[in-house]
Amino acid sequence: MTFNQAQKGPVLQINKIDAPLKFRQKLESMGLIRGQQLRIIGDSVSGRVAIVKNVRLAIGRDLGAQIEVSRA
Repeated sequence: MTFNQAQKGPVLQINKIDAPLKFRQKLESMGLIRGQQLRIIGDSVSGRVAIVKNVRLAIGRDLGAQIEVSRA
């Protein structure tokens, strides 16, 4: 499932990031890499809020659609 499709609450693990290099580098700089665990804690009109390494990140729906996750 994609990041956008995942439910809020449970711990998730990033399986794949299917984005152009520019976006992948941006996500990597925020700590979003394959194998990283995260938890979605909120939704907004433009995207979702997740906790990654004890830091809250807002991820837009365009990028969220390119992040494949599963339950950890």
